[in-house]
Amino acid sequence: MDRRKSEQCATQQCAAADTLARFPLHVEVTGQGDPLVMLHGWGMHGGIWSETAARFSQYFEVNSVDLPGHGASALQGAFTL
Repeated sequence: MDRRKSEQCATQQCAAADTLARFPLHVEVTGQGDPLVMLHGWGMHGGIWSETAARFSQYFEVNSVDLPGHGASALQGAFTL
C-alpha cells in the first residue's frame, strides 16, 4: 500500500472513531472469528438477532448493533424523517 493510501485509511479510521465517540451505539458481541455485523430494521433493535447470532457465533464474531434511538442506543439530536 502506498503512503498516501495508508494516510487516507488512517484519517478515515480517525474520523470513524471520532464519530463513534460522539454517538456511541450499543453493540452485543458474541463468538470469535471474522466479524459479522447484524443490523435491525426500522422500529426494532439488535435483540431480534439473538437466535441467529447464537448460531453464527460458532463461526464468527457477531456484532448485533442497536441503531441510534433503538434498543439501548440513545437518540442523538432530533428524531425526524
